[in-house]
Amino acid sequence: NESEIWPDDYDEVFAFDLPPHQHVLYTLFQREVTHTNPLKRNASAAVLLALVAHASRQANLGRMDRAMVKQVSKNINLFQNSFIKLLSDPKSKQLSRESCCRGLAACRGLAHTLGDDGGILNER
Repeated sequence: NESEIWPDDYDEVFAFDLPPHQHVLYTLFQREVTHTNPLKRNASAAVLLALVAHASRQANLGRMDRAMVKQVSKNINLFQNSFIKLLSDPKSKQLSRESCCRGLAACRGLAHTLGDDGGILNER
């Protein structure tokens, strides 16, 4: 899991040394989702949803060997935690909340498609 070797704080030099698919995720998780500006946090929900939905679609089409699909599936717990964190944010707007709900559903679908149901959130 690449997120285990990421620096705790956002490092731009480190980010630009990463391959493109890792650079996008590193920047999102280390800078945008944790940003102090609520507008940036709200905007990151739609971006996270787009990435998970795209990876889920590619996996459903049998293109699981693509780098971005692999990267998203390796970091699915980060996506789920980010969606939950954004959902619980009191400054979250309606579009952000809807994106988070759909993103969690896409995470579940992606994990089911990949056959790894152990790490996803339980239905309650």
